[in-house]
Amino acid sequence: ADGKTIVCAAVKPLTPQGPVPAGGGRWTLAWLAYSTSAPTVARTVAQVTVAAPKWTAPAIDLLWADSSGGTLIGTWSIRAAIAGFIDPNSPAAYPQHWGVIADGKFRPLTTMGDLNVFSAIAW
Repeated sequence: ADGKTIVCAAVKPLTPQGPVPAGGGRWTLAWLAYSTSAPTVARTVAQVTVAAPKWTAPAIDLLWADSSGGTLIGTWSIRAAIAGFIDPNSPAAYPQHWGVIADGKFRPLTTMGDLNVFSAIAW
């Protein structure tokens, strides 16, 4: 909002390239901020490392950012794959994690029911 910061969500696999091992893989999910004056250098606002069982993949999103890009609201989850496609309605075993992201931490938000539909949320 200040015109000087770009924020985004990013996913990095920690498991080496190739077939996913039977036990699944590990991923780093991060929320990054870039200055428009130095867009090649990212500042990590926060990150989480998650284990994803085989036939799943992590999903990450950025929903809101303050004007400086220092405080964010975002979400992450593990998504189940069905016949090679990611299922947007993952089972309860893979809940959606909502949180405030600042000072290098993802602080979970308490939510009600199944909030997989973003259109029902406002900040």
